[in-house]
Amino acid sequence: LSEEDMAAFIRFFVESCVDQLRFMHSLVDTKKFQSRFQMLVQTRVSMGELSQQAARVMMRLFKEGELRRGEVQRICQVEERQATKIVKGLLESGLVRSDSSKGPLRLRFHSEILPILFPDLV
Repeated sequence: LSEEDMAAFIRFFVESCVDQLRFMHSLVDTKKFQSRFQMLVQTRVSMGELSQQAARVMMRLFKEGELRRGEVQRICQVEERQATKIVKGLLESGLVRSDSSKGPLRLRFHSEILPILFPDLV
């Protein structure tokens, strides 16, 4: 391999890396990602799969990453029993997960929703 060919290969490689970085940056652009996430949540609400209260919890999870179960009652301004139903519904929807029955809630990005959240990736 000549020095000129090596330089051409390195130039091609670096340009490919920069292109991939730009692509990945566009996928995780916070504002666009949040907009797609809101669209997903509102679609589930309009289909009757999520309540407005559950949607509030989902958006809080999006912003904070994790919530204690007790926070659901405060966020939704409901009684404890209703908050428990909201948590149960979120877990059953598959959009939220928890490592234990008392553990904090976290978003779950399963394969069904990836095309919505990352349309250019799938």
